[in-house]
Amino acid sequence: MYGVIEKICVKCGVDCANLPRVKDPQGRYTCKSCHEGRRAAAAAARPELAKPAEPDVIPLEDDAMPTYLLEDVPDPESQRRKPCPACARMMAHDQVVCLGCGYNASTGMQAGTGVGADVNRGGKLKCVKCGYSLKGLRQAKCPECGAPQQYRDIKDEMREESRRTTRNEYIKPFLHLVIGYTVASFALAIMIGRANGFDPSVFLAGFLVEGAQLAFGVPIGVVVFFVCSAMWIGFDQAWYMVALRLAGIYAVSDAVYYGVGLVPIPWVPWAAMVITYVGLLSSELDLEISDAVIVALITVVVKVVLAFTILANVQGWFS
Repeated sequence: MYGVIEKICVKCGVDCANLPRVKDPQGRYTCKSCHEGRRAAAAAARPELAKPAEPDVIPLEDDAMPTYLLEDVPDPESQRRKPCPACARMMAHDQVVCLGCGYNASTGMQAGTGVGADVNRGGKLKCVKCGYSLKGLRQAKCPECGAPQQYRDIKDEMREESRRTTRNEYIKPFLHLVIGYTVASFALAIMIGRANGFDPSVFLAGFLVEGAQLAFGVPIGVVVFFVCSAMWIGFDQAWYMVALRLAGIYAVSDAVYYGVGLVPIPWVPWAAMVITYVGLLSSELDLEISDAVIVALITVVVKVVLAFTILANVQGWFS
């Protein structure tokens, strides 16, 4: 009829213009029976949404009343969750630390790292498959191509960092040993060649002499260092790491001594070697300069005493 506005229920399709009804903010109508049926079904499915019983007579004649339809009410569980700013994993709304990556919302730091959260994982990284920007990503899935994005757990990252640190701890003294041994052997071979004439055997002699010096000096250095550690320095390194670092220190010190010794300037080779030796002891074994000087002096004294003792015994055997 002209002048009558139909108010169709979005659920059952009945004109509820003359019936009790509700109206949502979008202007859609639902009759009372459908509205109560949906409410009862939702309350049965989610008991936590159940509310105290309301009077049978509900004032529904005001069409402007902003009543939400049940299906339009946001899920309370989703309302209480939020994405982690660092890895985009969902976390409780009142949760401070993300259990996936260790991000602390109150400090902006990642647990156990002492650094800011790697927001690139959820902010600036690109999809591993199509390169689409993942800025604002709320799920571990590319919105462009659908490829899943793999985020490493903070424990995996810490384990990888630990392995990387361990590798670096071995690589540095190993490079010292290889480079120092090679340079020292060649410099020593040149010195031997100057005194006795050059031939291929001098290079072999250089490598053998330097190798014998390291084989003799490293065990003595390890024993001296551990005695000093027991007396006042303290133990904080494994013996095999001390042996590897001392081998690198001795090789580099010998390389400096023989290399500078190729230039005939008195006392300069000794001064260069002492400075290098004490400096490497301090940096590589984490010693104070004063402790490094004491360890160096004790080691040199022990080496000299043992060397003279061995020479005296050898001469006695052949006499």
